[in-house]
Amino acid sequence: MKRTLLPAGVAIAVAGFAGAVAVPAIAAPEPSPSETTEQRPDVSLSTLEITAEALATEGLTLTLTIPEGYSFERTEFSTEDGTAVELTESGDGDVRTYTGQLSEGYTGNLNVTAVFLTPEGREHSVGTFVTVQPEEASDVSEVELSVDRAQYTVEDLAEDGVALTYSGVQPGQSVDAVSFTSGDEDLTELFQGVGGSGDETGATTLFIAELPEGWTGTITASLDVLANGEVIDTVSTTFEVVDEVTEPTQPSEAPAERALAIDPETVSIADFVDQEKGVTITATGFAEGEVVTLEVVAGPENVTGIELTEVADETGTVVYRVYGANAAQPEVYIGQYDVEVTGAEDEANGAEPLTGSFTVASATSDPGQPGSGEEENGSGGGSSLPRTGAELAGLGAGLALLLGGTATVLLTMRRSKVSADPAAL
Repeated sequence: MKRTLLPAGVAIAVAGFAGAVAVPAIAAPEPSPSETTEQRPDVSLSTLEITAEALATEGLTLTLTIPEGYSFERTEFSTEDGTAVELTESGDGDVRTYTGQLSEGYTGNLNVTAVFLTPEGREHSVGTFVTVQPEEASDVSEVELSVDRAQYTVEDLAEDGVALTYSGVQPGQSVDAVSFTSGDEDLTELFQGVGGSGDETGATTLFIAELPEGWTGTITASLDVLANGEVIDTVSTTFEVVDEVTEPTQPSEAPAERALAIDPETVSIADFVDQEKGVTITATGFAEGEVVTLEVVAGPENVTGIELTEVADETGTVVYRVYGANAAQPEVYIGQYDVEVTGAEDEANGAEPLTGSFTVASATSDPGQPGSGEEENGSGGGSSLPRTGAELAGLGAGLALLLGGTATVLLTMRRSKVSADPAAL
């Protein structure tokens, strides 16, 4: 007959006799030490959720269970798609901390695999994971909303559309669908997004609208900004629908800030009488095509009263180059030159002149031999000078000339004799 061993404390009744007979419980023998469950390596994490920033700064701590005879080999990390992640390990023994950067914007599980060596030298891996959470979204909105024009006609909106641009979305924030209203009237269904581009921080979308013929009024475009699932701000912008556009179709760009740059501010007499060097004066911030005048308002006794006129280019910039023409007597140029630059529209706009100065310094080195700008014997003269700069030509004590702008203009101060230069006035 088959016998079944039952745990201690369990009794059975044997049937087939004149009455039931209680059979005492039979205790199970204790397992021998060789039958106990073998202890296995294990790993536990300091947290089950972490942000990318916390991983980079504070790190993830692993506590290892290393049974006798086993040894810890390494820890491997990977993203959900199996891409390996390199983290820096610190600590030793059974507690290790890992820090490092994840790919930008990564959220999801970060797989953690601790690799041990068995007493026989085989690798034994224990896997787990930590969930990378999005960064806590800021509840401060810096989102801005704008349109590409101030006025449209019904035909403009139907053919060209309105370009709506939002920007300034912070990490963890998002925007909800845009709405279009005019007073209490909801016009959103009349606008259809037909294309656009952007990224998580902002985007531009083109909307075509089918408004009733002859409709005019002010339309408000609005956008909700969300953080942590809640609306934290609503941004809006407006534009006009008119019978005829009277405002510029494109917003005018703010003019560049006016500025004057002089390079170099201090120049040696040797460089100053070098036609390829001299001093470059650059003025910016004027209107395209505006007439801009440079005047030397103060300078050495022999070099004063110089005025140059140029026209600002498409960037609102004018450039003058000033150098000395008389390399034979460079000492006449030594001193400080004060300049003013004014635009033709300055008085109407209430703008102040741009001012600056440069200095021609003495030097012990030979300033050079007379160049093509020397006028003492009437050879060379202005005909061989560049047309893009300004030239100071000292013919001796009490005389200085200036060649300026894109046209050759020479002015004299305290002349003692007539110049042979055909360009001199």
